[in-house]
Amino acid sequence: MKKVIYLHIGLEKTGTKSIQKFCYKNGKYLMENGVYYPHGKKEPYMFFTTHWPLVSAVSERKKFLPAKKVFEPEFVYGKLIEDIEKNDCKKVLLSAEPFSSHAVEKKRIQKIKDQLVNYDVKVILYLRRQDTLFISSKSTNVKGGRHFPGNYFDFNEAIERDDLYNFKSIVDNWSYVFGKENMIINIFDRKELKDGNVICDIMDIVGVPVLKEMLDTDDKNTSLSIECLYFLNQINMHEILDNKQRTKINKVLEKYDKGNTIKSLIPGSQKKAIMHHYQEQNRYVANEYFERDYLFEENKISSIQDEKQYSMNENDIKSILEYLKNQKDEGNIDEELFGKIDKAFAPFFAEDSLYVLEDEPLKISSDVKNIEYNDGVLTMESNGIDPWFILPKFRKRTAKRLFFKFEVEYSCASTLDIYYRRKTWRFKEKNKVRIGIGPGRSKNAVVVDSKFPIGCIRIDLGDTEGTFKIHFMEVFK
Repeated sequence: MKKVIYLHIGLEKTGTKSIQKFCYKNGKYLMENGVYYPHGKKEPYMFFTTHWPLVSAVSERKKFLPAKKVFEPEFVYGKLIEDIEKNDCKKVLLSAEPFSSHAVEKKRIQKIKDQLVNYDVKVILYLRRQDTLFISSKSTNVKGGRHFPGNYFDFNEAIERDDLYNFKSIVDNWSYVFGKENMIINIFDRKELKDGNVICDIMDIVGVPVLKEMLDTDDKNTSLSIECLYFLNQINMHEILDNKQRTKINKVLEKYDKGNTIKSLIPGSQKKAIMHHYQEQNRYVANEYFERDYLFEENKISSIQDEKQYSMNENDIKSILEYLKNQKDEGNIDEELFGKIDKAFAPFFAEDSLYVLEDEPLKISSDVKNIEYNDGVLTMESNGIDPWFILPKFRKRTAKRLFFKFEVEYSCASTLDIYYRRKTWRFKEKNKVRIGIGPGRSKNAVVVDSKFPIGCIRIDLGDTEGTFKIHFMEVFK
């Protein structure tokens, strides 16, 4: 009789990290119950607690792993099979969520089957509502260092990325290669999982009982609050953290208990748009693989409301900074890390005002075709890719460090550049600070550090045609 390989392929953001840590930590217990989770730290098929190298071996995209963990299929699968055959267990569990995102084409899935041809392979897949999948993935992006200008998270990505969000395509491709009868699919939802827990669910599939004391409530991929997510996104703009510091600050911010859920990261209307886009594909998967009319609870989707959108404010920043200061005092983060973060948010609390943008003549570029000042809002329309204006002379003596606080409204995603020079110099590319700006209205704060006293400032509003509104702009020292 062939050994059975349970191939857990994801999806990403469905508790995969918790499953992998559990299996790695309890490998001996699993073997006592007849299931082998290959786990040799130095083995080529292992990446920490996962089997990601099995994916990179067949995927065209390999950059999700360090180069030293990328091997040819024959080698890495050969080592895996060698260890499987040495083990007496009749069942094997492999887990790598990139299978569902980096090996989605039939030809790549076939390569996997070819390597495991002597085994009875069962494919385990957990599906998650596309709107919550998108929100969770953006949180992971921010924790990983990606900056989203203006805290704008474009929901169209979920609609355009069929390879990640079209479950019909993912399920059908894997089913085509391994057979529908070998697909084990469940919904990542407490109501659908055994005992409301994804670890209990997958262990039930492979036939391993889970003892309550084995479940580590702290061993999970915790979500940031929306306040901490925006806070970390602001830090990412400055690119000041190394990998070790990023890991540390993520863990500390995950324990901040005064925040609210990230569910309101995008409006309810956008969540509905995502779910509506995949409505037919989801219904197909429900009919074909679950023998029911719905994939996700329809009442939960139809009842989605437009929550009040969060906007980062100074009170929340003060609260998080105070929390981090306490963490520093308790020895959980070091002085250098706290100093970097504190400096990044200094512009939000600057008080020595040098200049406030008001209704006054401005020197503008030829690409600005119209400029108006009404009700405290400066509106500029650009018919070129280089709209800019120069701030009038400061009313106080200038400094080498300036803080800018401004609220802008853009018709499309773009950038805002702050060029600085001495009073008599020309503006140079090396003497500027660039900020990404998302579409819509956003508040921003940034520090400009110079090696010389700053005597003149030019604001480049974007690199595209469009309408740009400045609701306020103030410069501090």
